[in-house]
Amino acid sequence: MDKSIIIIGGGIAGLAAGCYGQMNGYKTQVFEMHHLPGGLCTAWERKGYTFDGCIHYLLGSGEGQPFNQIWHELGVAPGTQFTNHRELMRVRSTAGQELVGFVDPDDLQAHLSELSPFDARRARSLADGVRLFADFDMSLMQAKPRSLMNAEDWRDFGLKITPFLGALAKWAPLSAQDFASGFKDPFIQRR
Repeated sequence: MDKSIIIIGGGIAGLAAGCYGQMNGYKTQVFEMHHLPGGLCTAWERKGYTFDGCIHYLLGSGEGQPFNQIWHELGVAPGTQFTNHRELMRVRSTAGQELVGFVDPDDLQAHLSELSPFDARRARSLADGVRLFADFDMSLMQAKPRSLMNAEDWRDFGLKITPFLGALAKWAPLSAQDFASGFKDPFIQRR
């Protein structure tokens, strides 16, 4: 009898599970309710704008990043030109104001401070958080299911995450809306 796996969801995780299953001798079937695979890694158009959360923003696609090996194993990285965007987003109000979500924390801090000098301190706090988490290894959160971790795994996990505990305690409970509400500028608050 052949080994087989049924996977619910054709997003990146489901497609990767299907590929890894086949690479390890399983027959795989991926079921997706949308008419296109890709989940959050698809693009759509609305009112003349393209919203692209696609292949150009693959977590860990850069050399030396923790997920880079996975993208190579799955055949995504070889031959793919990744774009390192300067901006994550740009929001324009009907009055013509623009809020730019810069990737570089220095650019983000300068832009927010220019938009609202009264919010310079909050802008610095956000940029400092981005700077700190730039060194955070996201693979820590998915390395091994917690129920399967032994004492050595927990020790290694603790050593790697300890430098971030204070920042995680500060930032994890905050939604983007909660953080934005702390800005004095109404345009920044709404975006």
